[in-house]
Amino acid sequence: MQIEPRPTEDLVPFAVNARTHSQEQITQIATSIEMFGFNNPVLIDKKDGIIAGHGRVMAAKQLGLKDVPTIVLGHLTKKQKRAFVLADNRIGLNSGWNNELLTLELEGLGEQGFDLTLIGFDDGELMQLDDPLQEDTLPGYGGATAIARGSAPLKLWRSKKLLKGDVLDFGSGQDQHEYFKYDAFTNPDVSALTRDYDTVMCNYVLNVQPSDHLITEIVCLVSKLVRPKGRALFAVVNTKELNGTDAAGGRDLRSAEQLFDLIRPFFADVELIERTKFFGFVCK
Repeated sequence: MQIEPRPTEDLVPFAVNARTHSQEQITQIATSIEMFGFNNPVLIDKKDGIIAGHGRVMAAKQLGLKDVPTIVLGHLTKKQKRAFVLADNRIGLNSGWNNELLTLELEGLGEQGFDLTLIGFDDGELMQLDDPLQEDTLPGYGGATAIARGSAPLKLWRSKKLLKGDVLDFGSGQDQHEYFKYDAFTNPDVSALTRDYDTVMCNYVLNVQPSDHLITEIVCLVSKLVRPKGRALFAVVNTKELNGTDAAGGRDLRSAEQLFDLIRPFFADVELIERTKFFGFVCK
């Protein structure tokens, strides 16, 4: 493929381009071009129709650039071109970030005096990376009921002598005991989440959460609070006892097997303890 300059005004936007670009983003692209150069050519068809790079062309016009680098994709059929316009925009959104490495890179650039907003991160995102446990970034965990937030799980953990070392009650509700506490509703002090523990008992009712994504978000956070060789304890409503329905919210409950599959990726070992009204997962 050959990169060729084309007059900016000659390039024709795709008539049914579903991707949108705010003025703020166009300005970010323009700033990036000024800082780093026009390093990502616009992809066009044989008739100068834009296939990929609408935002870059708008940024070029904002900068007053007469020409932009282009690559002609002459091999695409009409159907392939329509599909690629969507794929080029969508597939990139499916990637994620390794936050630890990202933080290290941003810290290094910041120490060298580089303006991090030029990379595309806004102030809120940068603040969240600096302090991922800010109160306004913590998810709100709903669906907790008395069955899993009361004394029954606590009695189970104590009877099994599982509450060892420094203990955090994650989702403590109104429970009164000697352990560290965090609860999004009754004990929202996030300072409890800035350290790690030998034991973390999670008394939010995982299987009445509205989505599997939220369940894994809770489990992931708990797993990060557990020290090496420590344990996490999850109390879960027994679907058999409640006939598959949450008496408080009327929602269908996930089975122990479904929850096991969601919890298992975050721990080396997961043991299920069954009781009449709830299950207990012991995770190491």
